[in-house]
Amino acid sequence: MRSNLKAFRAKKNLNQEQMSNLLGISRITYSAIETGERRGSSAFWERLQAVFNVPNADMWELTLNEGATECVGALKEK
Repeated sequence: MRSNLKAFRAKKNLNQEQMSNLLGISRITYSAIETGERRGSSAFWERLQAVFNVPNADMWELTLNEGATECVGALKEK
């Protein structure tokens, strides 16, 4: 779950449908990103930053997936 992203959305008084419309994606896709089921493309994160004028320093907090069990780019040995 990306609770920071959910809190950010709530702070803007937006539901998932409104947020997804502003970002130009489906509500289902937005929900999957917010719940951590999907990572979100770089285009998604760039659009979120541009639409809401989020400073670079604050973007890391929004992208954190607290439930992640693997690191992006990590290699598994067989």
